[in-house]
Amino acid sequence: MSIDHNSRKSLVREKMQAENVSEPAIEAFVNAVDRLHLGESGWLAEHDIQPVEEVNSYASLPAVTEDSKGLLDQLAVIKLNGGLGTGMGLAGPKSLLPVRDQDTFLDLIARQIIRLRSETGGPRPVFLLMNSFSTRE
Repeated sequence: MSIDHNSRKSLVREKMQAENVSEPAIEAFVNAVDRLHLGESGWLAEHDIQPVEEVNSYASLPAVTEDSKGLLDQLAVIKLNGGLGTGMGLAGPKSLLPVRDQDTFLDLIARQIIRLRSETGGPRPVFLLMNSFSTRE
């Protein structure tokens, strides 16, 4: 007995709700399944990727206001700390790869968070590193 796409979506939704998955996560998953069902692969062809032509300078951005500070209380910055860079010939995590002088990706990310916190005068945004098995220590 074959089950149609809409019935399958309903079953998936019910199962996810039974597992207390959040409604936004369920919607994101069901939308992804719909796109796959319609033939989308989820892959971007390299020729479809275009370089950014212009990047606004940090100085041109609007100043932090009391309203925008309140938004930071709702923000968490989550960075994937990556795995070991063994495929690139590295002995450690890719996030520790020097990218400018002796600074690593992790140094640059930490500086961004520290600067934002200093400009807003608070402990926000929350900063979390998502580690892999290889980088948990």
